[in-house]
Amino acid sequence: MLLLLHLYLPDSFRVFQEIIFQPGHSDNSDGGFEDLGPSAAAPIEHAGFAVSVQAAPTNVSTLPLLTQPMQWNPGATTASFQTESFANARFTAFDGRGDGKGLLLSQHGGSEGSEKAVALGLEWLAEHQHPNGSWDYDFTKALKCRGKCRNPGPFTSSNSATALAILPFLGAGITPTSGDVRYRSVVDRGLRFLLQNGRRRPEGLSFIDTTVGPMYHHGIATIAICEAAAMTQDPVLKAAAQQAVDFICYAQSPTDGGWRYEPRDLKGGNTSIFGWQIMALKSGQMGGANVPPEVFFKAQRFLDSVVSIDDGAIYGYLSREDLHRDTRGTDNRARPWEEYRRATPAIGLLSQMYMGWNVDHPALVRGVQYIADMGPDPNNLYYNYYATQVLHHYGGETWNRWNLQQRDALIARQSLEGHERGSWYFDGPWNDDGGRLYTTSLAILILEVYYRHLPLYQTQAAELEFPLD
Repeated sequence: MLLLLHLYLPDSFRVFQEIIFQPGHSDNSDGGFEDLGPSAAAPIEHAGFAVSVQAAPTNVSTLPLLTQPMQWNPGATTASFQTESFANARFTAFDGRGDGKGLLLSQHGGSEGSEKAVALGLEWLAEHQHPNGSWDYDFTKALKCRGKCRNPGPFTSSNSATALAILPFLGAGITPTSGDVRYRSVVDRGLRFLLQNGRRRPEGLSFIDTTVGPMYHHGIATIAICEAAAMTQDPVLKAAAQQAVDFICYAQSPTDGGWRYEPRDLKGGNTSIFGWQIMALKSGQMGGANVPPEVFFKAQRFLDSVVSIDDGAIYGYLSREDLHRDTRGTDNRARPWEEYRRATPAIGLLSQMYMGWNVDHPALVRGVQYIADMGPDPNNLYYNYYATQVLHHYGGETWNRWNLQQRDALIARQSLEGHERGSWYFDGPWNDDGGRLYTTSLAILILEVYYRHLPLYQTQAAELEFPLD
């Protein structure tokens, strides 16, 4: 099967393998993992590192930043950490978030208004962080909020909520040691919370902290850890990133190569959870993490199972048959296919882009046109989040038209009054599940697209993301 997939895939994918696929993933056989809980002064000894967590420091100048007080314990590392790979990696994939942000903003369609909206959004997120560094979808319990904001979400994963809140700060170029000094401690405490609450398992580091859609939450948390590792080159974060990537590799469904709610789900994958895992693996590779080639071969098999037969450009949720049926249940709680149809093609296409499709791949051209014809959805942020990345990477007039349709309309819907100032919320698919924290984070990430990831098909981006020398 792997040989047939290799013959089927385009040449660009095989070149892609030679550049970024490296051996080195191995199972961790260290045994169990001690959950230390959220106590403010507990030492963290997860994944081979030790660090003291401070309770809600307020003085930035005295904050024990991640790169300063951590003590690396080489005796606790395992083969799957691959710290040498990280040490030799070129950390350039996120350079657009640094000094070159202003140029990219103007080149790719950002504006003074979009940056002002991002700034207000970051303020709202910072206001809703808990003293232990975490965020919750039910943000009303935050000390500075206490119910002043509406639309909390019912999701119970503090790990994914924290990661979703951290990602916009990282997207703006803010880490514990760089970027806007007002928020360095915010990011520091958030990352510490994630490191403290990851659970080491024989298969890797797991951020699963709920029984509802556990792999969603692990994938999102892994993206945040991997981006922070790449941006800071911090050895503790690098080790945690590799272990979290290892867990995703382990969790891949042996049935069809996808990912679903549970690790190694025998029912096979679904495109929505698949997308978060692929983005996490890609973020890990950007920072030097090793992902075995067979993981991507298996992932390609899943995409082939859900892609439409007619033109190869539109992707279903569980199978290609989803494209031709109504998924509503008798209780009317299930989502109609029309809502899935918007998001899953964008997820599939973005995954194919990262897995090696050329910009002129016929199916990519058709898929981009399909998304462009639909245009941004005024309420479906999940679809807009993925579709915006697809069209930004694709570039050209197609991207310019999409950006003009979306940017100012999204800015105009930002709340500007009361304690909700800087946040977003409106009714739409899945918005009620994650609530105002989810919609605010996605809206900010959409408005950071101009510099958060360098466009894949521009020469400069290709040289930075896949260095040949």
